[in-house]
Amino acid sequence: MADDMHARVRAILMQDWDPIGVADEPKAADEYDKYVPAIVAMLRTGPSADALAAHLLQIETTAMNLAGDAARARSVAGKLVGAA
Repeated sequence: MADDMHARVRAILMQDWDPIGVADEPKAADEYDKYVPAIVAMLRTGPSADALAAHLLQIETTAMNLAGDAARARSVAGKLVGAA
């Protein structure tokens, strides 16, 4: 079910990725929701964990203007692939 996949991706992004550190802030529960649809679409095509990690790093460095954390991106990408 698509809603289940969206929910799993949303939870992984907040609990495991969380590049801006807002996981403990209830008002920020939807902070990463805008990235969920693209990640779900990627997961449906069977991407490699490396491709997902690159996507997460691009979000961190481009959309969020952060330095990016390659190790975290690889770890989260593996969890995303496993949750698909």
